[in-house]
Amino acid sequence: MKKKCLVITFCFPPYPSPESFITSKLLEGLSEFLDITVLTLQTNEEKKKVYFNSNIKLIKVKLPSIINLIINLPRLPIRPDRFIISIYWLKKKLNEINLDNYDIIFTRSQFHSSHILGLYIKKIFPNKKWIASFSDPWSQNAFQKNVIFFTKLSDYYEKKVLKKADTLIFPLINLRNHFNKQTADNIIKKSLIVRHSYSEFKFTDYIKKNKVFTIRFFGKIYAERNLLPLLEVLKKCHYEGIKIKGDFYIDNDYISQNKKLLKEYQKYVSLNSYVNNEIYLRLVKSSDLLVILDGNSKVLKSFFQSKVVDYLGSKKMILHIGKCNTINKKITLKNNGYSCENDVKSISKTLKKILKNKSQFRPNLSLIKKFDSKYVAQKLFKDLDL
Repeated sequence: MKKKCLVITFCFPPYPSPESFITSKLLEGLSEFLDITVLTLQTNEEKKKVYFNSNIKLIKVKLPSIINLIINLPRLPIRPDRFIISIYWLKKKLNEINLDNYDIIFTRSQFHSSHILGLYIKKIFPNKKWIASFSDPWSQNAFQKNVIFFTKLSDYYEKKVLKKADTLIFPLINLRNHFNKQTADNIIKKSLIVRHSYSEFKFTDYIKKNKVFTIRFFGKIYAERNLLPLLEVLKKCHYEGIKIKGDFYIDNDYISQNKKLLKEYQKYVSLNSYVNNEIYLRLVKSSDLLVILDGNSKVLKSFFQSKVVDYLGSKKMILHIGKCNTINKKITLKNNGYSCENDVKSISKTLKKILKNKSQFRPNLSLIKKFDSKYVAQKLFKDLDL
C-alpha cells in the first residue's frame, strides 16, 4: 500500500506561475509511488483548463474576498512573501483534516510561507516525516528588498525550517550551499538535489514545421535581463536579408512601460503577453531556436530557470545569452546548444553560426532523459528511502 503524503503549496495549477507546473510535474511522477493530496488556495483561475495527474487529490481553501484582494496586490512589501497573510485560514483547514492519516508532510516553495505550515504541523506531530522543498533563495535574495520587521521575522522562520525539517530538497548544489550559510546547523547531510523536470506526454502532439526559422523567448524582463541587444540583432537580420522570425512572450509590465522603445522593433519581432501552459508547450515544441536570457550577476548561480527543462524536453536547439557561468548555460552547452554574451556583436555572430549549422544539431538524449519527470521522481523516491 502506498504511503499517504500531504503536500502544502501555494503554487499548483491553475495558479498562473511556472512554479505551479514545476510542482505538478514532480508530484505527477511521485504519485506512482505515493498517495498524494495537495492542500492549496482556491484561485481566480479555477475555470481554466489545466493538466495534471487525476490521481492527485486536492483540498482547496477559499480565502475571504478582502484577503484574496490583498494577496494579489503587486509588489506587496511583506516577507517572506504575501501568502503569509493566508496562514490563519490554512491552519484552520489543517485543524479540520485528520493529519494522523498522513505519513509524510511535503511543503513546497515558492512561496516560502508554505514551510511555516510545515513548522506548525511538526510542532504537533514531532515524529511525522517532513520534507521541505525549495526552488529559490529565501533570505539574502538579490531580488527582494529588506522590509525591517518582516525581514527579521522571515529570517527567523527560515532558520527554524532548516533546523526542524527532516529532509531538505534543492534543485541546485549552489542553492543548497546558499541555504547552508544561513544557519548554524549544517544541512548538507539531510539535503537532496532534485532537478526540475519536464513531462514527456505533454509534448506528444505538438509537431509543426515553420516556413521561416523561428526563434522564441519566454520570460519576465527585469533589470538583470536586457532584451534590447537581441531585438537589435533581429532588426539587423531584417536589413541584411536574413530570413528569421522573432516570436517573444514577455510580461505585460515590461510591454506597457516600454511602449515607445518597443515600437521600433515591432516590425522585426512579434511581442506578445504570456500564454497558458498548454499553448506555451505547443509554441516551445514548434520552435527552431529557444532563448534563455540570463543576467550578469553572480547571485544568479543560485537560480535555475524552470523553462530550461521544457526546452530540453522539446529536443529543440537552445541559445543561452548571458555572461555568468550559470547552470542554465552549462545545461545548454551539454545539450549541444550555444552560448554568448549579451551584446549585439556576440549575439549576431552566434546566430549566424547557428543558422549555418542548424541541420547538424542533435540533442543530447542521455542528458535529456535525466530531466524526465518519471526519472526524477523515481530517483527522489529511492533517495528518500520511505
